[in-house]
Amino acid sequence: AGSYYLTALPPRTQGSLLSPVPVSVTLPTASNPYTLTFRTPPKVVSGTVLAQNGTPIENAAVAAHRVDRDGEVRTLTAADGSYSMHLTAGLWALTVHHTDASNPPHWVYAGSPQFVHFRDNALPQSEQVDFEVLLADSGAFGVIHLPDGSAPTFTVTVALHNNEGVGRAAQVDPATGAFSLTLPSGGYKVAIHAADPNYLSPALDPVRLPPNGTLDLGTITLLPRDALITGTLTVSGTGAAVEGVPVVAWRPGVPGSVHTLSGPGGIYALAVTSGTWQVRPAPLASQPYLFTGDALEVTLASGETHPNADFSLTGTDAVISGVLVDENGDPVTDAEGWAAAVMAGHPATHNGAPIQEGAFSINVPAGDYHVAAYLPAGSPYLSTGERLVSVASGETAAITLTVRTKDAAIGGALVDPRNSGQPVSGVPGVVAAWSQNAWAATAVNTDNGTFGLQVAAGLWHLNYRIASPQ
Repeated sequence: AGSYYLTALPPRTQGSLLSPVPVSVTLPTASNPYTLTFRTPPKVVSGTVLAQNGTPIENAAVAAHRVDRDGEVRTLTAADGSYSMHLTAGLWALTVHHTDASNPPHWVYAGSPQFVHFRDNALPQSEQVDFEVLLADSGAFGVIHLPDGSAPTFTVTVALHNNEGVGRAAQVDPATGAFSLTLPSGGYKVAIHAADPNYLSPALDPVRLPPNGTLDLGTITLLPRDALITGTLTVSGTGAAVEGVPVVAWRPGVPGSVHTLSGPGGIYALAVTSGTWQVRPAPLASQPYLFTGDALEVTLASGETHPNADFSLTGTDAVISGVLVDENGDPVTDAEGWAAAVMAGHPATHNGAPIQEGAFSINVPAGDYHVAAYLPAGSPYLSTGERLVSVASGETAAITLTVRTKDAAIGGALVDPRNSGQPVSGVPGVVAAWSQNAWAATAVNTDNGTFGLQVAAGLWHLNYRIASPQ
């Protein structure tokens, strides 16, 4: 019995809902059931999705992902390419994806995710994020087979992506193994993912899709994972076995990797294909171990086992606990990102941890460390550089890292002095700025040669780099 306030929390993946207004409840009571209504946040992001020639893209999927915690909102564009969605307070990364219902049907988004930040208050706030996509003018086709020449009975996905990660993926026809992809012309890397973990893609050379044409990739035969790499993980100095740490292997120049966990006695067994592999342990940031060595190169034939691929891990017996503060020394609780600690004089010894609500905790061996905060491009704050901290075995060292609020802006353009100082379009480049150990960078808008940087107030030094020989 007694008086209570009743409310509800929306699912963590629902970024377009706010908790209901709390309802006062006195128990025992006869007023059940109570109705709790989720609210729509007063924060809105809107914009358009257009092709490079101005054609609106209908039924493109615009996705917003919460950077600082779980949260996702998706919506489809209208016939005029427009979209709008409500988001909660925080830092969001927006991108756009192709759907089967997209019109025009064949396009890709070649840009990076765009960031918006909404303040944690009840005030209305609107932001605009527009996307430009590339219409496809080329394509590729081919066939996937198993070693016996048959079509795979499991799902196989073929993906073509360029060096910037731009591309498309398609599943093969389960009856024939055939696939086709429509993409903008240009150079791409080919990656194949088999749903059956017993098979991997062979190494494939990059391809170039011709303008207004198609490229035949031929018949590609999957490789069986019939070779084995085995070894043991132990702690350096004590020889104690390490269980539950990931071990990863990859083929140089080939997309994708395979992984497993060390088991009892620190023993692991990793099934791979024939060929040359790089293998190494990859402890999680939350695990009390570091691996500071180099990957081991292993070459195997089909059916071969490579034993004794053993590794020593460094135990982490100390903790660096940090808090982000503003220039007045007050905690900043709405900053998210990544914190890294690098041992002074020994850069191979390093670890990191996520910054959540302005705080972080990094497991390290005892020693002296340079600690820095790395904040995403859309964060409302700038990091002001690293600090040196010492931590002894069995201790936790507390540290504060100062961040500055982005309360000012720098705008400008790349100009050609030979043309009356007019902005230059079509030239890719990057503009960087630094001030008091803080720095920021942005890409030049190739449509008109302009750039814009959100920065903190103060004296900033600018530099630029042209990514084209023009």
